[in-house]
Amino acid sequence: MNEPRTFPTLSKAPLSFVLAQIRFSPIPNMDEAMINEIFTRLRRAGFPDDLSGDIKQVFLHPGMPPQETTAKFQEYRSTDGYWAINIARDQVVLSTTNYGGFAEFWEKLRTAIQIVGEVAELNLNLVKRLGFRMIDVINPTTGKTWRNYLKPHFAGLSSKLFVEGSQLVYLESFAKTREGSVFAFKVSQNNNGDQIPPDIMIRTPMPAKHKDINPGTGITLLDSDHFWEGSEAFNIEVVGRRLKSLHDDMNAIWFQDIISEAAAEEWR
Repeated sequence: MNEPRTFPTLSKAPLSFVLAQIRFSPIPNMDEAMINEIFTRLRRAGFPDDLSGDIKQVFLHPGMPPQETTAKFQEYRSTDGYWAINIARDQVVLSTTNYGGFAEFWEKLRTAIQIVGEVAELNLNLVKRLGFRMIDVINPTTGKTWRNYLKPHFAGLSSKLFVEGSQLVYLESFAKTREGSVFAFKVSQNNNGDQIPPDIMIRTPMPAKHKDINPGTGITLLDSDHFWEGSEAFNIEVVGRRLKSLHDDMNAIWFQDIISEAAAEEWR
């Protein structure tokens, strides 16, 4: 997992959040004793903070009143709060607001998968989905706008009739890759200081990566989600290689087809 990177290293990387998911066929009879054993081992692996509990979700359907459901959420945090592991009977998710590179990230995710695998016999399951997701924040420097940081095809609608600075853009794109995966990309804006999209469920806030965003400042989120879906026997080495491939291809798309050369230079 230590192959040389083929894309630039950014010392001022705009990353705010990174998430990886492995979804598998549901584990039968995942009871409290099994969860307790998983948490006991995760504590020893550097995730001592149990933030599990109920989380509410609201679903909106056209022509129908909002539907609210409550689900059990198993979440374990690192001591500094920058890393979180979510466990369910059909998935393991690792997320962080302090991403330092794929090698460190995979080491933590591999540990979590190994623990769940040993306790719940994941070797008997099928892998259904692997996904790697990165959220970047564009907070323009003086004299620049968010458009300076992206390729021209992401410029969005512009009009002389618009009030300067009032436009909030939302763009979404999906494409299949030649490797059989799907790359989903979103551009969204807000002036609330939200550095994580609302669809990412977090019971309690994680430490923010970018602490220099003032309230009322318009920021742009670049949401890159690269995933594979299928059905194959669980094998942790195959999982690692596939996630590395998803990560590397995502970075190639990001550097070559999303951000501008000026942005890469500013973030070096």
